[in-house]
Amino acid sequence: MSLGVRKVVYDCDGVLLALNEVAHAYAGIDLNKRTHYRLRVDEEAEIITKEQAEKLLKAYNSVETFKKAKFYPGSDGIVKVEKNNAAVYIHSLSYNEEITNYKRKLLQEKYPKLPSDRFILESGNDKSVLDDIDVLVEDCLENVLASKARLGNVLIRKPYNSLKNYGLKPEDVRAVIVEDLIEANTAVMLILTGVIKLKQ
Repeated sequence: MSLGVRKVVYDCDGVLLALNEVAHAYAGIDLNKRTHYRLRVDEEAEIITKEQAEKLLKAYNSVETFKKAKFYPGSDGIVKVEKNNAAVYIHSLSYNEEITNYKRKLLQEKYPKLPSDRFILESGNDKSVLDDIDVLVEDCLENVLASKARLGNVLIRKPYNSLKNYGLKPEDVRAVIVEDLIEANTAVMLILTGVIKLKQ
């Protein structure tokens, strides 16, 4: 376990912000039928047409989609985990600078007490894996599998991150799996206080 203040990192889209719901509605795709985080047109052909896939990618590349997305219940509670000798960070990937800049403004308005260096906002196609963290809260199973979080991970259950769709069992993933952000905040506190201990 790390010494001093523990770093708790929350993803933004799909964890704090209900972006996927807005993007899928725009594209006319039933989010509840998605099987994987990354778009797999061949494997999901029965639920996504080529035109819908193009609309979905367009939605994720448009700042307007982000402007329509609302924060999930529980988003105000993420800073409460700091009471357990922790510092909250928000780590997010956007496909272009316009979205990154909008997201920075949105998050700084939402969390005015968090210092600017707590917002790790990237632009591009691949999200970096953070080395020096204690707990990660994510909706992307691939990011959880790649995580280097010392104490463990919290995965918010979504249709597209079901372990069975990836051929995995719960023991294959070093994470507490929860239903929503409110439960995620509780899981983070239980991990930080040692009530929940995940195997290395």
